[in-house]
Order: sequence, then C-alpha cells, then structure tokens
Amino acid sequence: MTTLSQSTERPTDEARSSDDEPYGRVVFIDHQGTRLQRDLLRGSLLVGSSHGCNLRLRSNDVAPQHCLIFRDPHGLMVRDLGSTAGTLLNGQPVREMWLRGGDHLFIGGFELVIESNLPDPAPPGWKLEDYLLVELLGSGGMSWLFGCRHATTGYKRAIKLLPSRYSQRMFDHFQREAKVGVGLVHPQIIRTERIVSWQNHWFIVLELFEGASLSELVDLHGPLPWQLACHLIRQAAQGAHYLHGAGIVHRDLKPGNLLVAYDGNLKIIDFGLALLQGEDLSHERVDGKSQILGTADYISPEQTRDSSQIDGRADVYSLGCVLYYLLTGQPLFSRKTVSEKVRAHRQETPPPLHELLPELPASVQETLVAMLAKNVDDRPATAEEVANRLAPWSVRQPVEFDFPKLLRSRWVQAHRRLKEWVGRQQNALLDDSSGDLSSHGTESNGQRRSSSNRPIELAIFDAILHSQSPGVPRLKK
Repeated sequence: MTTLSQSTERPTDEARSSDDEPYGRVVFIDHQGTRLQRDLLRGSLLVGSSHGCNLRLRSNDVAPQHCLIFRDPHGLMVRDLGSTAGTLLNGQPVREMWLRGGDHLFIGGFELVIESNLPDPAPPGWKLEDYLLVELLGSGGMSWLFGCRHATTGYKRAIKLLPSRYSQRMFDHFQREAKVGVGLVHPQIIRTERIVSWQNHWFIVLELFEGASLSELVDLHGPLPWQLACHLIRQAAQGAHYLHGAGIVHRDLKPGNLLVAYDGNLKIIDFGLALLQGEDLSHERVDGKSQILGTADYISPEQTRDSSQIDGRADVYSLGCVLYYLLTGQPLFSRKTVSEKVRAHRQETPPPLHELLPELPASVQETLVAMLAKNVDDRPATAEEVANRLAPWSVRQPVEFDFPKLLRSRWVQAHRRLKEWVGRQQNALLDDSSGDLSSHGTESNGQRRSSSNRPIELAIFDAILHSQSPGVPRLKK
C-alpha cells in the first residue's frame, strides 16, 4: 500500500515537459494503475514507510526512511539511508549513485522509474570507457581500485587502473594479472572479465566482491577460531588447486590477497606475480640472476632461492603461513628485515604449535606442520590434499565486519597516497612543459608519453581528493 504527499504531482498534458526542456522526475505506478510522479528539479523525494516521507511505501521491507532521491550539481542521485533490505538500482544494490533516464529503482518490492533528459551525471574524469566510477575501493603497490557501474547495463564491477606513468615492471605485472585472470572460473577465484586500453590508460575489469581481507579480519578480531581458520584455508586451498591444474602458481598467497564475504565465502585475488607453466621468465632476471618475488612473511624457502623454479607446493607453504597467522594473529617468523625473514624461512624451525595452540586438534597441527616443511617433498603433494585434510575440521560460519567502515579505512590510506601521487604528477607536468625528459616521463621503449594524456587521469584523482564522487567518504578538512 502506498501514500504520497500532496507535493507529488499527477501529470497532466500541461505538466509534461517538452523534449527541448530539461526534466528529471521519478515515476511510480501504484497498485490501481495510477501514474504518479515527482519533479526532481523542484525538490527531493524522501521514500520510506513513515508518515513524513514524500512517497510512503507500506511494506516490512521498506525502512521508515529508506532512501532519498534528489538532484545535486552533477545530476540526479539516489542515496540509501541505511535500510536493511537495501535500495536496488537496475537490480544492483547501491549506497549512493547517480541516476540516468531509464533507470529502475527497486525498494522493498516497489518499482520506481527515472525519466530524465539531463546530461550524463558523471563528473569529468569519473568515466573510463563505458564505466562510471562510483567509489575508490583502495590502492595497491601499482594501481588504484574503483567500484564502478556500467553506463548501459548498470552492472556493478571493480576496475583496477594502472597509473599513466608506469615502469616496464609495473606494466608487465599488470598484463600478467589480466592474462592469468581472464578465463579462470572457480568459486574461490575473483573473476577477471577483460583488460582495456582506453585513451592511453590501461585498466582491468573485475568482479566486484565486497569482502574483508584476512589481514583486515585479524586486525579487527585478533586470532580467529580454529574452525573458521580451517574453513578459510580449505577454500583457499581449493582455489589454489584449481590454479595449479591450469598450470598457474600464484606465488603471492597472503592474508591481503584473500578476501572473505559476510557469509564466509573466500576468494583469491591479485595474479600480478603468478607463474605460468612454460612461460619465458627472462624478464624476471637481473644480471642473469632470478629476483625474489613474493611477500617475505609468506614466501616458501625454495621461492627465496629461485622464484621461477617452483611448483604448486610453494603455494601450499604460503597457505601454511597464512593458517599460522590466522590462528596466532602474528606471522610465522616475526623478524624486522626482509633478509632476516628469508633466512628464517630457509633455516629456522617454526614455534611449537602444541604450546601456542593446545586446543588445536592433533590432525590439524600435523597438517600445518606438513604444510610448513622446508623440503618440498615433505609437504602435501597438492593443495587438494590440504583441503581434504582440513575438511573434517572446517566449520562455515558468518564473518563479522563492517564493510563501510573498512572501506573508509582503505579510502583514507589511498587518499594519502593519491595526494602524494597527484603532487608528483603535477610537478612532472611542469617539468615536461619546460622540455625536461625525466626518466618516469618516458615509455618503456624510451619514447615519452604525451603529457596531454595525463590530465584526464589527474581529473579522476582530483575529483576523489575533492570528494566530488558519491560513494566516497567525506574527510574532515
């Protein structure tokens, strides 16, 4: 049942806008077939089940104040007001999003349609190809991660954007991640859809998975219950076994590259260091010697010697380090420097588990000790074997975390990096304008990138820094 305030108009021929005049309105058809609309150019529309709402929708799935539809300086917008059931835009849940003509909003089983001829609401710099960038999800060692919406279908995705000023090493890892990820289909693997080159910018389109990393989870709760830890590593082992069957060794399995959703479902991310079977790895060698690739707290002994001559059992060792971290809240070897950590993985015996975790079942302890064996032949032969050993002790359970709060924490960290990055780019632009050919202003083949390409990217980041994008947490001045 619905009730509308008197400020909601029933359209007449005179009230309808001509195609030449700007208009933006919400249209709702009630259960009697009556078409009701609200002119958003004149005022906002508060939707909910309470008496004070402009559009009152009576349903258990509609919150007292469910969402707000309004016009901001860039265009029409919808903002969910913390409802339990959520606000769906073209079938996808949103917290805050721009609206375009033809969009459909679903609120507790009720449908609203947006009619508008206003320009595309995405601010300049907040659109890459056909994707509207909605929010900054975080930043990594060589890229920025955004939540986005496809401009035509409305589907939500994640975009990993490579900065325009990149080194050959960064580009190689970026391409490797896309090359490895495309075509992988497994419940425990993040889905990679495509890699795009658009106006001299490279980005990867990924499945949008709203989850906490295992490192964030331990930071939040401390050591995890052993039943949950076994369940998480079992899933990771299942995903790793799938990768190994496809001729891929991840080489960087660590808490930060394992995401878990509220329901306990886990996914492996980031294939920038992945090793492909039969791949030419000459680019990984410096002066004829193999580089150490991986993360020092979670790297296998053999990977510290030659990262190109390993197999899936190196990932098994890394998962053992992750399991130890989940159970104890600390790395396997707490050392200060990378060299000290590498030496520990090669030579030192892990701390006795029965003293640290007396409540851990003996078979789980035995499995973990086997995973952490220095000799690869003493480890479980496959990741599938690890998953099977942990299965009897794995208990799937909901995982508690506040994703918006985590997102804000990530955003604050990325915000700092962006400020530094933008400052460097602006200085580089000044250098370019004076004719200085700096090393990071050139392509990998020695040709300088056109400075005219970079302002597009700077516009994106400038919009973030000035909180022009909906979905981006506002920082206090």
